Amino acid sequence: MSDLVPDKITVELLKSKGACEGNLELFTEIFPDGMELSAANLRLASNAGLGIVWGIDRFLEEETTLKLRSAMQNAASVFRSSSQDAQFAYHEACASAVKDY
Repeated sequence: MSDLVPDKITVELLKSKGACEGNLELFTEIFPDGMELSAANLRLASNAGLGIVWGIDRFLEEETTLKLRSAMQNAASVFRSSSQDAQFAYHEACASAVKDY
């Protein structure tokens, strides 16, 4: 991991960055021994409602944060586009099946 981002996020570290009490409690429930940084743990934290973008803003330099946010926006755009394509294909297949029966 880089010098800017720790290998493990702890309650003490979050307190030092100004995390609110509610999120500290939620973090402790989910990660009582702290959170090792991994895609799975970030997904778990995000799904639980913890602020991943909040953490990015506090742990990364501004230039890196801007680049990461841009990449995340691009990924979201690609996801929305592919989801729309999949929905269209699904509806076409359903319409075809209805015609056949």
